[in-house]
Amino acid sequence: MATADPWRRLGALVLFVLLTPAPRADLTIEITQGVDDPVPLAVVPFGWEDVRPPPEDLGDIVRFDLARSGQFAMTRPQDMLSLPSRPADLYWRDWRIQGVSYVLIGRLEPVGDAFRVHYGLYDVYQEGELVGGVLDATRDRLRDVAHEISDVVYEQLTGIPGAFSTRILYV
Repeated sequence: MATADPWRRLGALVLFVLLTPAPRADLTIEITQGVDDPVPLAVVPFGWEDVRPPPEDLGDIVRFDLARSGQFAMTRPQDMLSLPSRPADLYWRDWRIQGVSYVLIGRLEPVGDAFRVHYGLYDVYQEGELVGGVLDATRDRLRDVAHEISDVVYEQLTGIPGAFSTRILYV
């Protein structure tokens, strides 16, 4: 009977380990400060020429993404002297007066059941476009397009690929 006792203890130990819930750890990453010298950036509300409100506020999404990175000093829309949505409407002096180095403009156009998004990132002091493009998206992909634009802007200004369109930041 003495040899059965260690087997019972081992069996009880194995049963105890299997029935004990695994420890759970939540990973939380909190950014408490940005860089010492953030890049002055303005993300102008994207243009929309319909009487109905736009399905998504792409400018707000991009502005939020870039502000949360801690790399940029964002200009609030209510502080902007003008709200251009096309390159011809950009007045460089408006942005220089405000100390903005880069400005992102864009507009959203309905195209049938989908949308076309035009955007451009401009260097205020060089008075030229750094990067821009046109993206097509369905209504349910507009947020994804905004995150893609954030990635492009982030990479253009920092040299580091953006991660705003990945799910890891939003889980």
